[in-house]
Amino acid sequence: MKKAKINLKFKGKLSQEDKNFYKNSLNSTIKKLNKLFVNHPEIINLSIFDNRSDFLNAINKPKAPNWLIAYIPQNSKSNIYIAHNKKSLGRKELKQIITHELTHLYTNLLNAKLPDWIKEGLSVYVAKQIYYPKISINDWKKINKNHEPFKKISWKMAVKYNGYHTAGLLIMFLVNQYGWKKFIKSLTTHKCNVSIFKTIINKSSKKDSKMLIEDFEDNFVK
Repeated sequence: MKKAKINLKFKGKLSQEDKNFYKNSLNSTIKKLNKLFVNHPEIINLSIFDNRSDFLNAINKPKAPNWLIAYIPQNSKSNIYIAHNKKSLGRKELKQIITHELTHLYTNLLNAKLPDWIKEGLSVYVAKQIYYPKISINDWKKINKNHEPFKKISWKMAVKYNGYHTAGLLIMFLVNQYGWKKFIKSLTTHKCNVSIFKTIINKSSKKDSKMLIEDFEDNFVK
């Protein structure tokens, strides 16, 4: 298996301890993801900024919410940008962010046409960023329409109703239902004009989407 070429760039004055942390985290996460996904990036460019203004300039977003501390260009298979913030984030959280963003690269290699909620949900699931096993009824009503979550709501709007967490829980639920390999294999054949649930179910189960979502609601919507 050919190893990815890694370009790790530090923008600003980071300590040697911080540099070693990012290097080790990157290498260990790549090993983990290489076991989960069949296709692997050929090149990984990770840029770390210790100045938020420089980070925002690099991603061409003069204005951005404070929670935006990591970014990859749309459908990128190689580039990641991270704003280093040692004061508010511990090593565990930073490692999760690295894992989350790297997962996006692997998911885009798997199928760049997947809907945003699948991409984000996969990253949340793999990075272990699911912190509580439930969704409020109100948030779920906003996201789920006609037994097809996220279909009639933009990702930008879904985020306002706990979209990241809901997407992560849905991915966890589907993986538990079908197993990682079968679930991932179903995503490779998905086309953007087809229901993602129909794609997954046709490849993985005899349940229809309504039954699947009802099972999910019984377990996670409180």
